Amino acid sequence: MRELPPSSVRSLVVLLGVLGLDVAKTWRWEERRPEMERRADVILSRFPDGTRFFTNLGWKGDRPDFYEQGIWGGYDPFSHYDCDAGLIAVNDGEVAVFWNFLST
Repeated sequence: MRELPPSSVRSLVVLLGVLGLDVAKTWRWEERRPEMERRADVILSRFPDGTRFFTNLGWKGDRPDFYEQGIWGGYDPFSHYDCDAGLIAVNDGEVAVFWNFLST
């Protein structure tokens, strides 16, 4: 697990909710993107400033964009599935886990 920059958390939450963990395969992606981001923002609004986010996905750069990179930046699976990708949010009041298990 690596700590994810806060600027990249929304794109990861959206990615975890798309079929095949690949926005390029999402039907009418550009049209649907604003609503998917709005929903991700609602989920993320429950976490106060200072929440730390961790993922088992790899990335390059200081501000990864998971729409562009997807899961293909590498990952360290936690399960026996072909791929699993997730996000863990940690703050003083809670720990939350968001995960997608992809079996091909």
